[in-house]
Amino acid sequence: MADVGRYAFTLRLVQELSGGAAAASAFEVKNAGKVERSPLKLDQTVESVQDGEKSSLRAILVPDAYYVYDPSFEEWGKLSSDQAADIARTLSDYQTDPSAALASALSLGQGLAHGREGERDVVRYEGTGPEALAFLKLILKGTLDLESLDDEVQRSIALKSLSVRFALDAGTHLPLAYRIESDMTIAYEPGSPSELHQVFEGTYAKHDATEAISVPAAALEAPELDPPIDDPAATEGDIGTLDDLGGWEGLDSY
Repeated sequence: MADVGRYAFTLRLVQELSGGAAAASAFEVKNAGKVERSPLKLDQTVESVQDGEKSSLRAILVPDAYYVYDPSFEEWGKLSSDQAADIARTLSDYQTDPSAALASALSLGQGLAHGREGERDVVRYEGTGPEALAFLKLILKGTLDLESLDDEVQRSIALKSLSVRFALDAGTHLPLAYRIESDMTIAYEPGSPSELHQVFEGTYAKHDATEAISVPAAALEAPELDPPIDDPAATEGDIGTLDDLGGWEGLDSY
């Protein structure tokens, strides 16, 4: 996959939190789009459901800018090149560097098992050992913004189950799909752990066969968003605010 310059992808994240000190919540986000790796370009649509509330957005990242289209406002917005660079750093390897993402599974060691399903090679892991928790924490860096949590909260994570599955084309060995499902407890308040069920899955297709990413004329003509996206005093309803973007930059805020 390291030699593939462009591809289509989907990504789906589901989180269900219950019990303990945290308020019960359910979250699902779906990304679908295409990537060009050098220079990095990304064109994706994102749909999310947070406790029953639905949102959608289209986002295009190019080396010097980040464009967002909010269907509810029917208009494009543009972020600066510095902000675009910041956003690029938040993207998951499962979006922009699949070879690195899949290579991280090597940390699961002897627990990995290999089999064949039709025209697919399948690599699996089931377990709860130290290697499973270490691998899961790599995933949680993106899906739970793990490194922003207090050290005590991070240490409270107790893994109950982890299931990992990677499917690759049997002939080319290119990745086709992955699914990482986990159950764990996490204590946002000492002594009061919550249950967290998470599904993180996605697909890859059209390896080196996607159409070139281009920015629509309407987006190119969009003014740079003002006030800045991190300004808490930004006008309510302005798609330039960080809250309105809702973490669409990548996975780190999910």
